[in-house]
Amino acid sequence: MILNQHEYKVAVARLQLEKRRLEQQVERLQAMDLAPGVVSRVMESLESSYAQLAEDVGDYEQSTEGVAVPIDGLGNLGTALIGMRIAQNLSQQELADRLEVDRKAISRSEHCQYRGLTLERAVRILAALGVELRLEVVSKESAAA
Repeated sequence: MILNQHEYKVAVARLQLEKRRLEQQVERLQAMDLAPGVVSRVMESLESSYAQLAEDVGDYEQSTEGVAVPIDGLGNLGTALIGMRIAQNLSQQELADRLEVDRKAISRSEHCQYRGLTLERAVRILAALGVELRLEVVSKESAAA
């Protein structure tokens, strides 16, 4: 996950570089006169890494445009908090100031996508972001119906 503008710029540059490397690798493999299926299998793992980076770049771009990403369950709340901060064009330092904590604490929390986040802390962060949390608790039987 990309957490700030600097990481975004680095990721975009890496994405462009990786795209060229993938194209060069395909050319090398094809020059070896390998069967197309062999070339495809060799390229799969390289392409999955590229696809993940492209997804991260796309997610960051959506966040900066303020596109809301729905979350399904509290497991994704940390990622949503990061996205909300980015959508508001708020730096980690600015969020830290609002929460009256050290920027390093925000950086560490975001780096692990707020793993182990308590609801109490999530509510504080959401309040600092000017966002309200609404929860709906439903039984699995009701959700399936």
